[in-house]
Amino acid sequence: MKKLLLTLCLFLLFCGNIFAAAGTSKISPPTFYYIQGQPGRATLTITWTGSTDDGSVPSLTIPIPSNNLSGWYFYTVEVDPGSTPTNGYAVTMKNSRGLDLCGGLLSSLSSTATAIYDIGLGIPGFPVVTEDLTFALTGNADTSSGGELILTFTSN
Repeated sequence: MKKLLLTLCLFLLFCGNIFAAAGTSKISPPTFYYIQGQPGRATLTITWTGSTDDGSVPSLTIPIPSNNLSGWYFYTVEVDPGSTPTNGYAVTMKNSRGLDLCGGLLSSLSSTATAIYDIGLGIPGFPVVTEDLTFALTGNADTSSGGELILTFTSN
């Protein structure tokens, strides 16, 4: 009986990572806001949680053409850190050529403050999006963290 109990304890001690939950990232369908009957603004919301093992968050494809946002301007990003990620964590939104369309504005984010970032200040002007983007979150080690980003696009 002692051997069985010892074996069970050792198993649980050394195999804890097997039961760790992976981080998640997901995106909502777009919400369109109409101005004089025409779509003028659209938002996409990304929600994420850190892995219970190391706080990492998987990258995510942001579908631009399939959400009818090709030719729209990437306007702002609202960042809500939610449940306290590691202070100084970073977010990028890259195109297929590896260009961060946020221009480094999201390179050192607060673990507590919600903020909105004007994308036109990070790079010259507001970028026109024509292809899928890749969301990546790095620098988070908090295993109980989670947050949200609201991406705003404008048609003019």
